[in-house]
Formats: sequence, structure tokens, C-alpha cells
Amino acid sequence: MLLSRVDVSSFSALGTGQSNLHRDNVESGLVASLSALALSLPSEAVPGPAQSSRISPVNGPGQQNPIANDDFYEAIKDAVLSATRDSREFADALQRALSTAIVEQRPDVMLYVLNKGANPNRLCPNLSVLPLHLTAQIGHAECLDLLLAHGAKPDALGVFGETAFHHAMRSPSPDVLIKLAGLGVSIHARDVDQVSPLNMASALGKMEHIKACLGLAKAQPQASPATGAAQRQWVRVPNTRESVPLTPADRGHVWVLNQIQRSFVQQADQQQLLQVTLCNAILLSQLDFCRYLLCAGAQADRPDGLERYPMHLAAASGHADLIELMLKRFVNQGGNKHSLLDQQDVKGFSALHHAAQHKQWDVCRLLLKFGVNAQLRDLQGRRAIDLVPCHLNPIPTGQAG
Repeated sequence: MLLSRVDVSSFSALGTGQSNLHRDNVESGLVASLSALALSLPSEAVPGPAQSSRISPVNGPGQQNPIANDDFYEAIKDAVLSATRDSREFADALQRALSTAIVEQRPDVMLYVLNKGANPNRLCPNLSVLPLHLTAQIGHAECLDLLLAHGAKPDALGVFGETAFHHAMRSPSPDVLIKLAGLGVSIHARDVDQVSPLNMASALGKMEHIKACLGLAKAQPQASPATGAAQRQWVRVPNTRESVPLTPADRGHVWVLNQIQRSFVQQADQQQLLQVTLCNAILLSQLDFCRYLLCAGAQADRPDGLERYPMHLAAASGHADLIELMLKRFVNQGGNKHSLLDQQDVKGFSALHHAAQHKQWDVCRLLLKFGVNAQLRDLQGRRAIDLVPCHLNPIPTGQAG
């Protein structure tokens, strides 16, 4: 997916060279925490206000053409007319002129070029992006309406399978999202890298766009996915020899994680990103993604910035398999299993306290089997057994003390 799709601020008005496009290679539950971290990403150039909003694209009979003395219009006109007609050169000149008018936010010039034969459904040769997608990125409603009136397909896919929604995540305002949803564009669509518009907004730290996406996702029905086994693909964990089977949604999470991680130079910051992401993934029961994060370097014994411990969250959520995996990896890396099992948080709660408080009896039995200290007390002097009403007590009396 293209995080930096088209840098419109560096596109000259009449440039004909290729834009420096490149490809950079977690769903709704993770966007809040990830987006808060993503706000530290360097802001990218966003096109300024329309260069000329005073010009009406249509003139009535007998009216003087208001763009007759417009230098930009004249330059576009010269570029179009200088190309040989009925040739690929002329078609390319029209498409370049159309993309230039979109970037400059000039619907009047767009109308001239479209009337000359520019195709609203053809890639702009200088930017390798569809005109409607470029307009969605800039967020100019009048330009968008003009393209639609001339036959632009709102659900057309770009070169990497992205929709107008993906590009609209870079727009200054989320208003364009509402318009696209009304045209039938799917907010759930994913590109070839399985990145959704919501993933894109999360990676860019666009909080208002994220809120709009979440609202549209609830209102817009989603097609029933294929079975989990059919959707899963093995994904290699960077800088390791390990691979993890991930669903399309989890692969989208990984993409966002990678985008944000690149913005952190310090190893400590990257580690903190892994920890907070792991904790949120546990709470959201995204267990495959948790396995990926553990392989990528997240630590089972380290808290995140909110002093949440992965083992404690897994115990409270009833994820026995994940507890077993974290314990196994911790021991294989040379850790002492009791330092992980008996770890206490700021309230003095251990994993057993959390499991007992949330009535996760299978997890309680598993922790006792691994040798957790059932006599640990919290700051109020309570053992795990003290958090359970007597008639619900599933812990053998001898082990509970």
C-alpha cells in the first residue's frame, strides 16, 4: 500500500516527469492506541486552499470568459494544443493537464480539459493514480462532483487495488468520506497488501478520519468473509526465522505497526510500541497478531505505558493458550518462569488474582499447574482465593492455602 501516495506539494504545475511513487511494505480495535503513537509521525505536505475559488466552471451565453487572461489556464491550453491530435501524446497531455488542474484545485480548468477529451477513468501518466483518487486525497468537493458528472467510476481500483477511500484518508477533512460512502464505495475494501482505509488512517494518525471510518463501517454492511483457514497466510516476522499465519485483518495490523515503527529511531520507543500494541491485541482477543508481536520482540514480562502486563491481561481475558505460549517463550529465552508467573502490578495483583477476579477458572488451574504462588497478597492483603466467593471457589483448598 502507498503510505505516501502522491506528494502533491512537490508536483509542478506542468511537470511531465514520473512522480516518485513507492510502495511501503494493526482493525478498528487497535486504531486508538496506534493512532496516538502515530501522531508523532512527521506531518506530510497537504495542499493548501484552492488557488481560485472565484471562478465558475460554466459561463452563460454572452458572458465574458473569466479565465481568458488566466496564466495557469493559458499554460494548460498551450500544453494541450501543442500535442499532436489523435495520438497517444495528445491523450497523455490531456491526462497530465487534468491531474495538474486537480492538484491546483481548479474545476474551471478541469472542465476545459474534460471537454477536450480527458478520460476521468484513466491513470494520470505523471502520477500513476486515477483522477478521482487524486481528488479524494485533496478533498475538493467541487472537483469530485465534476469528475463524477463526466463519468468517473467511484468504485474504481488503483494500481495496487486501493479505492478512493484509501486515498481520502490523506485529505484535510473527513467530509469527503461521507460523499464516497454515499456513492457506494466500500469502507471495508482492502488493497493487495490487505490494508484497509481504517489501517491507512491509523498509520497517518488521522483521528477525525478514524472516527468517520468507524461510523461508516457500522452503517455499511460487510460481505461475509471466507473461512479463517482459507484466509490465513503465513507472514515472515522481520529479522527472525519465524513465520505466523495471519488473517487479512491481522496483516493490516502488521502493516500499520511497521509504518509507525519506522518513525521511532530509539530502540526503547520501538519496544514500547510493541508492548502497548501487544496489550491491546490481548484485550481484543487478536491472538494470531499477539503471536506475531511476541515473535517480533514484544516481551511477556514488560508492562506498557499504562502499567499493564501481558500475562495479567491474558489471565483476565481467559486466553490460556496465549499464557502457555508466553511462558514457553519466556523460559526458552532464559527467563525464570516464577518471575513471570508471580509478577505483580501496581495494585499488587498477580496473574492468578486477575484470573480469579474475572472467574477464569481454566486459567486459574493452568497457572496453579505451572507453579504460581497462590499465597501472594495484593496491597490490601488479599490472596487470589479471597477474591472469589466461597460457593464459586474452583481452586483446590490445599493449593489456595
